[in-house]
Amino acid sequence: MFRPQTGDAGEAHYIANPWSGGLAHIGKDDSVVLVGTGLTMVDVVLDLHSRGHRGKITAISRRGFMPLPHRDVAPYQAFLTPQSLPKTVMALTRMVRREVAAAAAKGVDWRAVLDSMRPQTQALWRGLPVAERKRFLRHVRPYWEVHRHRVAQPVATEIEELRGTENLVVMAGRLQSVELGAAGVSLVVKARGNEAVRRIEGTWLVNCSGPQLDYDRISDPLIRSLFDAGLARPDALSLGLDLGDDYRLMSRDGVASDVLFALGPPIRGNLWETTAVPDIRKQCEAVARHLTSSAT
Repeated sequence: MFRPQTGDAGEAHYIANPWSGGLAHIGKDDSVVLVGTGLTMVDVVLDLHSRGHRGKITAISRRGFMPLPHRDVAPYQAFLTPQSLPKTVMALTRMVRREVAAAAAKGVDWRAVLDSMRPQTQALWRGLPVAERKRFLRHVRPYWEVHRHRVAQPVATEIEELRGTENLVVMAGRLQSVELGAAGVSLVVKARGNEAVRRIEGTWLVNCSGPQLDYDRISDPLIRSLFDAGLARPDALSLGLDLGDDYRLMSRDGVASDVLFALGPPIRGNLWETTAVPDIRKQCEAVARHLTSSAT
């Protein structure tokens, strides 16, 4: 997650949390720099546009990837089964590419192929060794995110129209430095694919890199109190909380709790995709079954 160092003066031009209400302070003609080009960036751009913002927006990420548009597709026959789940990221990547190519030869959109994976995604993730999960996060995650978590077609159209008028510029590059001062913000960016270095300046800097997922460093009082008391611990990837069976929290000593459970985004490290309502509904059912069986 992006974390610039800010002084008192710089804080006035830096919005760490786009959902905190800070976007309302951005003037219609102010230039804005966004760090991140994913779904949060899309939301911020649309929010500013709806407020009549006319200033230039520059969005920067390491690869410059943006969420792809969603399309309605017919169901696709599952090519992943519980018996055929790959155990390495390389095998998974090859399998998906092969299936997408085969589907395209039949006139089937790649979205249908990825959607067909959903019933097996959690089992696939849990079957990968920790080293392979880490490899996925390093090398495949950006590609997975933009293909799997798409935006509605009208949203994609609006974003492309803004890019066409140069009100929105998307840049791929690595941040070299960030300066936040009383007059605004200044970033030095090394462009992806070459040695060119650019200085990007603006009135505001908005963190669109997404929520804090490093549970080793998370500052939330509830989570910190659980860790400090030894009642919970981060998962092996520090993406969330470690779990035992039946969604029970694992203590610092590796003992599954009888009274503490976790559902949804906090257990991403264990299940990877766990934010959709159908997934959380199943988790609630499993916890309810465990509680009722324990009470009898």
